[in-house]
Amino acid sequence: MSAKSSKLESFIFGDLVVTAIMAVLAYGTVEPWSLTLFELNALLMAVLLAIRYVFDSQAKWGQWRIALPLLALVVFGFLQFLPFGAASQFKPPTLSLDPQATKEATIKLLSLTIYLIAGLHALRQSERRKKLLVTLTLFGFAVSLFAILQRLTSNNKLYWVRPVSPYIAFYGPFGNYNHFAGM
Repeated sequence: MSAKSSKLESFIFGDLVVTAIMAVLAYGTVEPWSLTLFELNALLMAVLLAIRYVFDSQAKWGQWRIALPLLALVVFGFLQFLPFGAASQFKPPTLSLDPQATKEATIKLLSLTIYLIAGLHALRQSERRKKLLVTLTLFGFAVSLFAILQRLTSNNKLYWVRPVSPYIAFYGPFGNYNHFAGM
């Protein structure tokens, strides 16, 4: 492995860790601005992986097999919103009942598949897996302490700054208890 590919792998690993942390801090990445940043970063990750696999002869494709079902689902999603048949006056017919929602869900799935492939690539070394495990464990503990502190001193605003609807039961950086539980 050359020094350049080692630096690229380290950057990919660092980007994965920062993305995992920022996805939580950005209100759980459910808002359009945070989702856009998440998806643009996935595009950057895809470019970095392509560079890695094109210029490094030691890079192996075998570990990507686990992502094949997800890639097939992404292809199926793209096929659903392609126009087919005779176009109507207003919009071409598609297989999807809601083409916009299908596009959004397919792009989210594609982004997550790219992160999976990047994770498979960057976490081959046990040292990196240990670093990630410790980092995410400490981060999860810190977020849980923050959520408890926010609940005890709440002014009904996320991060004590952003107002939320009175119907939202937020907890920590998440607008939903269940999202926090999923983290």
